[in-house]
Amino acid sequence: MTSTANTSSVHTAWLDHAARLAQHVDPHATRPNPRVGCVVVRDGHLIAQGAHTHVGGPHAEAVALHGLTPSDVQTATVYITLEPCAHFTGKRTPACVGRLTALRPAQVIVGSLDPTWSGANLAHLRQQGVAAHYVQHTGCHSVNRFWLTATQQQRPYLTVKIAQSLAGQWVNPHSPHITSATTRQHVHELRAQHDTILTTPATIIADNPQLNVRLTQSSLLHPHSDPDLIIFGNTSLPRHTDAHTHAPRTVHHLPSQPLADALIHMYKLGYRSLMTECGPTLCSALIDAGLANEIQLHIASNYYHQNINKNTPSWPPTRWEDYQMTEIQSRQGDLCLTFHPPTS
Repeated sequence: MTSTANTSSVHTAWLDHAARLAQHVDPHATRPNPRVGCVVVRDGHLIAQGAHTHVGGPHAEAVALHGLTPSDVQTATVYITLEPCAHFTGKRTPACVGRLTALRPAQVIVGSLDPTWSGANLAHLRQQGVAAHYVQHTGCHSVNRFWLTATQQQRPYLTVKIAQSLAGQWVNPHSPHITSATTRQHVHELRAQHDTILTTPATIIADNPQLNVRLTQSSLLHPHSDPDLIIFGNTSLPRHTDAHTHAPRTVHHLPSQPLADALIHMYKLGYRSLMTECGPTLCSALIDAGLANEIQLHIASNYYHQNINKNTPSWPPTRWEDYQMTEIQSRQGDLCLTFHPPTS
């Protein structure tokens, strides 16, 4: 059983601080690890803080607790955005539970539970005489929402991104773009947050897209880097496309296979989130297979007279109605809708 401390404004404020530390880290730098922040507070004052900034580097707890002694923390509270880790086979860094047990702070407060441990490491700390509690915190959960879902499902969090005209057309015959500049900037923010982009040879051949991150303004707190790229399909591609040459990243060519198997393979490659940049056939198949964790539908206020979708009978997917609309936003005349699977 997980012991849940009474939520207080003090706990919330310090967990907010820890979550901000994690939010400033590029998620591509820590992949496949989560982003984690940690603060050490004594007598209402911050005495140390840290974040996990890159894969293979010290965890947030190790950074924050570095150089501290038991006497430094015996009356202190350690706030961590995610349940601290224990040892497991293949682990490259020391277990944070061991460090906390050795230092024995007055209490440990975490803002989200690691699905791998589900509170077991907090129970271990309590068995060792350290008061350890879980306080549910929205910011601590949201900073790792992709990672938490992927860890539970053992496949990447999948965002299906769709851009279409008011009449449902996927291609603008007059421009490379369908949606507004504001919506496109939002899509680039999505790219900066996802580990990899899933596309197809057909999209690469038809559009020769760069599929990188190009942000002029951003609401994101963390640095921007380019996601990796997975090209799903059997068609051979030219050696030098823009998608291959415009970003310093890894590009995988994944042959056609059952979609669920493909996502499991992507998880084993270390990817915890991916978003689509492809046409209606693959988008529809992913939705109909029940694999989409999120759908972002961007509808431009345009109507093109050409019937350019006549050869895309796969759209809309048959399981579209299985998803619930959870958010509506307007961006420079575009209607941006977010859908999620119903919660059980």
